Amino acid sequence: MKRTYFFSVLRKPSLISSVHLLRFFNNKCGVVIGGHLRWHFKSLIETAEEVINVDSCPSNLEGRTEVDYVTDAANLSFALDGSQDFVCSSHVLEHLANPLKAIGEWKRVIKEEGIIYVGVPDKRYIFDHKRQRTPLSHLIDDFEKGVDQTDKTHISDFLENRDEKGVCCESGEKLTEHAGEGFESRVHHHVWIVEDLKEIFEYTDLRILYGPVLHHGTIHIAGQKRRQ
Repeated sequence: MKRTYFFSVLRKPSLISSVHLLRFFNNKCGVVIGGHLRWHFKSLIETAEEVINVDSCPSNLEGRTEVDYVTDAANLSFALDGSQDFVCSSHVLEHLANPLKAIGEWKRVIKEEGIIYVGVPDKRYIFDHKRQRTPLSHLIDDFEKGVDQTDKTHISDFLENRDEKGVCCESGEKLTEHAGEGFESRVHHHVWIVEDLKEIFEYTDLRILYGPVLHHGTIHIAGQKRRQ
């Protein structure tokens, strides 16, 4: 175990609850999508041997030098099947028009018994609190229809039902323009609470190893790709 992680645990005893995940990160190689991780996973990722940083929105890159690939989060074509030990995403899944497609792609690139970590906002604690939860059936329908990131279906729902007092966001015209770029848009296409993330991980046949845990408005969950 790297000394930095050991000292992190000493400073933050709450990290003990995630120590059992260390073996999936310590001296391992994987992908981080969407920028810096939070909470326990920020410390865990620091123990990795190699991290490939991915961002799916070109406008997020200003001032950032650590991005290795700019691509749709549901297209990690740079990575071979079963080549990575982990895939982690922080506040990305809610921006994707086809979350199940993305998770399927993340499963493709990780090894058997590799790990996928996802952090997403719980809609009840942010500007999405007035919006209806996205049911799993909706995600399945989007997947079966092959919806891609240029989809604009959810922009009107976002604009009409978001709490404008709780968000500094672009105009509807700008949001539509960004959605048409084919990359991650500013829109939260889907919104969830804790129970929904558990249902999504179970549906995608990921063995839940951690969570889902709600911490400061963010749902944290980690699941393992089963051995075939």
